[in-house]
Amino acid sequence: MGKLDHIIELTGADTYSSWRRAVKLALAGEGLWNHCSMSADPNNYAEYASTLPVAAIPNQPTADEQKGMKEWIREDAQAKAIIS
Repeated sequence: MGKLDHIIELTGADTYSSWRRAVKLALAGEGLWNHCSMSADPNNYAEYASTLPVAAIPNQPTADEQKGMKEWIREDAQAKAIIS
């Protein structure tokens, strides 16, 4: 796992609290916590939940919209890899 070796393995309820704290810090350190957060406060940048961008015109995304969508998908996969 490399730089995430400090995260203890989640083996049940007894390790959940320590595991969650370590995963949250790892995600925040990588700028990915918002992929897991449920916050709806747009003024709280660290906690505001991130969602997949959508095209202004469905089925006709611009190049910039496609780039944003691909970036979000890449970051979401990184967050899932850390959690796993």
